[in-house]
Parts: sequence; structure tokens; C-alpha cells
Amino acid sequence: MRNLRRVLLTALLTVPVLGLQLSSAQSTDLTVLETQFTQNPSLENSVLLGQAYLNAGRTSDAVKAFEDAIRRDYRSYEAHFGLGVALFQLNNLSGAQFEFEQLTALNPNLLQGYYNLAAVLTRQGKNAEAITTYQKAIEVGKGNEASAEELTLAYTQMAQLLVLAGQHKEAQAAYEEALKLNPQSESLMLAVAQEALAASKTSPDPLASTISLSYAYQLLAKNPALSEATLVVVENYVNQGLTDRALRELDKGIAAAKDNASRVRLLTRKGQLLENSSVQDAITTYAEVLTLDSRSPVRYDHARLLLASRKYAEALQGFQQLVKDNPTDVAYLGLAQSQEARQQYQAAYNAAISASKLAKDPNLVAAAQTIAVRNAYKAKKYSDAVKLTQSMSAPTAEALNWGGLSAYNQRSYATAANLLAGALERDAQNQTVALNLGAAYLALKQYDNAERVLAALVAQNARNAEGWYNYGIALRGRGDEAGARLAFQRALTLGYSKAKGALGGK
Repeated sequence: MRNLRRVLLTALLTVPVLGLQLSSAQSTDLTVLETQFTQNPSLENSVLLGQAYLNAGRTSDAVKAFEDAIRRDYRSYEAHFGLGVALFQLNNLSGAQFEFEQLTALNPNLLQGYYNLAAVLTRQGKNAEAITTYQKAIEVGKGNEASAEELTLAYTQMAQLLVLAGQHKEAQAAYEEALKLNPQSESLMLAVAQEALAASKTSPDPLASTISLSYAYQLLAKNPALSEATLVVVENYVNQGLTDRALRELDKGIAAAKDNASRVRLLTRKGQLLENSSVQDAITTYAEVLTLDSRSPVRYDHARLLLASRKYAEALQGFQQLVKDNPTDVAYLGLAQSQEARQQYQAAYNAAISASKLAKDPNLVAAAQTIAVRNAYKAKKYSDAVKLTQSMSAPTAEALNWGGLSAYNQRSYATAANLLAGALERDAQNQTVALNLGAAYLALKQYDNAERVLAALVAQNARNAEGWYNYGIALRGRGDEAGARLAFQRALTLGYSKAKGALGGK
């Protein structure tokens, strides 16, 4: 039986697509090999035919050929290898796992067996087992003169799984081993720099930042336009609180960039950093990004900052385009806020309702519904405001306040009091809510409740003129005329002119 030639494995960010290469047959013509097998159904011809079927994309036929070879000689690790590859391509992962396990048992000195087994385990989501198996592949490969290319692939595939597991220090070490085998590899230098950066965020070891910056600057010395390396440098400085230096590095990277994709990447990060120091500069930077890529995700951030800067017309335009292109919950929420700022209350209500229906996060749902209730009130759609508030599974204090005010305007004072009491329970220090609840109790002639709420209000803020006035009404309703007159006098002193009438003046 011919020896299995080492297989060239293609490293991908996902599970590799594996191929099988055997020693060259006398012919690669599928018809010739089929005839050859018919005339001489030997183990070797079965394996060669299986390989030919794989190459032709006839994977199911390849499975049959390799199974035939295994029936002829179960110890043929070539046949197990080929069957494992075929089953892997058919996404029969349990079958592929078994075949590669058999391969490692029959020939434990083959790196390929462990490597491919790890690939199958990765596809199955068994990442911890896959990492251990890649480690075994590396151990076997080192002991059996595996090529640098094969070992590099094993190291890099293992490193990618370590990254997913958040084991950045271990991933860094794996990439460093691969780099030793390929000392000129810029991609591996970058990987080491990135993982050292990630490790430095959770490690007190200053050496991690040193390693990260060393490789990143080494790459930039060769290629100043390498945006990925610039970003590694930037994040190292950001982690050290050196934002100004990070911004200077970004400017250098932007100036050196040779393509729009790199400029967009660097400008986006610049905008994010500028948000903390100069919103206007961040807006300008995001606008520059959008001149290079009109569909960049920073469209949302640009519109969000415009809204925060009270540039409502521009923000509205931005959110309208976002909703048109990609109607997400946050896009609708921004649209609703922009429309409200432009006094488009009915439109804002509709947008907020759309946001609440799309949102999965309970907090975002509550925020959207609160905006909807507020705008229903402002649009004088009081019934809609009340119904929505009552339907909320976790109503906010603000929603309950607007819902209560809506019920009050409908003269549904009991409903108003119930909703406003809920608002005050959630936000006991909110003077506006207390004032509104007191008014609802007064409308219901529940003077004891009104006196309790309003007494607490004026105790909290002795300069709340309307609070004193309403407190006076509550006291008068309870028959405490002396107390009421004192309250009215206090309201009048604070400038509340209606109190003059309550005191008997004109």
C-alpha cells in the first residue's frame, strides 16, 4: 500500500475545508479508474477511486469507495482518512469524527488525523475538546518532522479557538509559536500584536503592551498604511488613558491610508474617541466617513450626535434614511425622538410604537413605549396614551405620569390617580408627579390623600408655589381653613396669582 502524502491544509477563520491527496495514480481519468477498479477491485484501487470521486465532487460515491476499501482492510488509515474527509464534506460530523478517531488509533504518528479530528470537533461546537486535539496534533507533528506549514496551521487554528474562548494570553502564545516558524509573516505578527493587546486588558503584566506595540510598530515601519496595525497602537494608548496620543496615531494612519476601507475604519475609531471630548468634532469626523461610505454603520452615530446637539432637522433626515434602509428598533427610536423635537407628535408616536415592536431588550421596549405615551399625550391622543400605559408590562414612572395626565384630561380621575400613584411609587422624589397626583386626588375630592401627597411635596420644596396652592385646597377640603389660608398666602408670596382669589381677593 502506498504511503499517505502529507496533506496541504487550508487555514480559514472557520473550520477548514479539508482535502485528501494520495500518491499519484497512473491515471486521474475517472472513467479509467472506474474500469481499473472493476477489473481489479483491490484496496489500492478502491482508495484511488474514492480520491477521484472526491476530486470530481461525487462525495456520496467517494463514501462507498472508501467504505469498500475499509471492508478489504480495516487497518488502511488511508481509507479512514478519505472516508473522514468525505463525511466531513457531507456534514456527517459524527461519522467523520469516528473515522478520524480510527485514523489516530491506527496511525498515531500522523498530524493530519488529530488536525482533522479537531476540525470536526470545532464544527460540532466542541471547542474545548478541539483545542486539546490541536495541541495533540502539534505534539505529534513536532515528533514526526511535520512541515512548518502543517504546524503553523495547527497553531493558528488552535489560536482562533482560544480567542473565541477569551483565552487571549494562550492565543498570543500559540501565534508566537507559529511566528517562530514563519518569522517574516506579517499576518502572524499582527495576530500576536492583537492578542497581546487583548491580554493586556485583563492582565497587569506590562509586557503584554510592550509586545503588542513592538510588533505593531514593526509592521507600520514596513507598511505605514496597514490600518489594522494602527488600530492596535491606538487601542494600546487608549487603554493607558493616552487618548490624545491615540488620536495623533489615528491621524498618521489616516494620512498614510491607501484605500477608502482603511480610511473609514480609522476615521470611525477617531469619531468614537472624539465623542468623549468634542461632540462637534465627532460629528464632523462621522460626516467624513459617510462621504467615503454612505452606508457605513456610523450613520446611526452621526444621527444620534446630531440629535444630542439639537440639530433636529439634520438628525431627522438621518434617522429617516436609516429607517428606510434598515428599519431597526434603535433607528425607529431615534426617528421618534427627532420627530418629537420637531413637534411631529403623531409621527413620533408611530415611530416609537414601531421601535417597541421590533425591540427585544425589555429596557428598550420600555423606553420606546414611554416615548410613545408622551407623544400620544402631546398629540392629544389621550385614549391611546392611557391604553398603552395600562398595557405596559413594566411601565416607567414617566410613562405612568403621561398616562395619568392623559386620563386626567379625559376626566377619568380615578384612572389618573391610579396611574400617577404608580409613577410616584417608582420616583418618589419627582415633584411634578407629586403635584399631578395631588391634583387628581383633589378632582376626586379625596382630600386626605391629596393633603398627604402635597404636604410631602411642599416639605420637599418649600418654594413650589403651585404645590402650596393645591395644598391649601386640600386643607380647605378637610375643613382646616386656617391652615388653608396660610398655604394660600405662601403660594401668593411665591408669585402664584391664583392664590389671591382663594384668599378672597380680586
